[in-house]
Amino acid sequence: MQTNEENLAPGETKIYYSTKKTIRGMRVVLVFMAVGILLPIVFSGAGWAWYFGVLIIIASTLIGRSIYKYYCNKQPQIIVNTKGIQTTTVPFIAWKDIKGEDVVEINEGKTKGHYLIYDYPYGHAKHTLSFLDTDQRALSDILKMYRDQSR
Repeated sequence: MQTNEENLAPGETKIYYSTKKTIRGMRVVLVFMAVGILLPIVFSGAGWAWYFGVLIIIASTLIGRSIYKYYCNKQPQIIVNTKGIQTTTVPFIAWKDIKGEDVVEINEGKTKGHYLIYDYPYGHAKHTLSFLDTDQRALSDILKMYRDQSR
């Protein structure tokens, strides 16, 4: 896992959106945009080519815009320290109030995603690891380390 080391306080890990993953996502979007542009050119005169070309360009633009927002977002998405966990969707929760923290893989149809999950007194947190600068194993190790240090 790569984090921005100079921004870390002692005993704290901040996880940001990955520049490498977002750039890779934007490259894929550009490939689809090129396909959308070239489709009506290659199959000139075919109405379906224009229809699918426009649909591909619109979808690529929407997805690319979303990925670009991740790229521009420089705020930490997950902060874990000896006192507790904070994410962009759930405010700081102390370790004493957290139960069942884990990083899991959830299959949703044909896709799978990795999530940080935990229970707290007011609900259940589920934070996606998509486009974050961490992976399932690294975040699991970080959670275990800070949970052990908090005791």
